[in-house]
Amino acid sequence: MKPILQISLKILSVVLFFAIIYYILDKTVGKQFLQNGKIKKDLTFMDCLYFSIITQSTIGYGVMGPASGYSKIVVFLQAFTTLVGVFTI
Repeated sequence: MKPILQISLKILSVVLFFAIIYYILDKTVGKQFLQNGKIKKDLTFMDCLYFSIITQSTIGYGVMGPASGYSKIVVFLQAFTTLVGVFTI
């Protein structure tokens, strides 16, 4: 496989993995994320995918952000995974 394709697939797999974690966290614990300063209930998978991409790309949270300790820990893990991946490529 070409290196750029390998890197793209790795990035995509991390984004999808964490989107699934955010979705499961929202459905099991609930009240994990803020949207426009208010607790967002019942996230869709697209919300979780958006949040994961924003975290992975380090763009930052303008509209949506973590609200609880659980979601902050998962965000930390995703950011750490991203940094480790950048320095090991």
